[in-house]
Amino acid sequence: FANRMTETYNPIGALEIFAQVLSRYPNSRLLMNAAGELAERCKEKIKELKLEDSVEFLTNINSWDELHKVYARSDILIFPAYFSNGNWTILEAMASGMGIVVSDRVLGMDQIIEDETNCFKCEPKTEEFLSQIERYVKNPQLFKIHANLNRIKVKPFSMEETAKDFADIIIKKLNLSS
Repeated sequence: FANRMTETYNPIGALEIFAQVLSRYPNSRLLMNAAGELAERCKEKIKELKLEDSVEFLTNINSWDELHKVYARSDILIFPAYFSNGNWTILEAMASGMGIVVSDRVLGMDQIIEDETNCFKCEPKTEEFLSQIERYVKNPQLFKIHANLNRIKVKPFSMEETAKDFADIIIKKLNLSS
């Protein structure tokens, strides 16, 4: 759960989902963003669900340049948001090759993520998320299939492609003004 601990992103729901994952797959770990106004409630929920040994807060990230190390340690992004108007975290996870399970209430991503094609979307309910997560667990080939598709889809957002776009814009502008 890489997103902020804020109500609309549903970190409490992510913990409830993870508790169910952990009950079925005892070696699972949850890497969780440590920032947000629900941090204390999340810590209480972790104690209530007895997840202390399986949840790691991401507190040692010193720069954006280190994020790839977090994604490299992760297999599935879970994002059970009640609402999000697009989200860069999803793009970062896609570029890393992670499996993607997101709420169907994440808007603005329909041209990038497509349920059953390169990710799984569902209602932000524990059982629905668990069902979609288990699809990856039971069919690990889906990681490779989704990763291959997702890396192509997010390539236009890479630094290299963005630099090319800016160069094209500048060249067009210079040609127009000469």
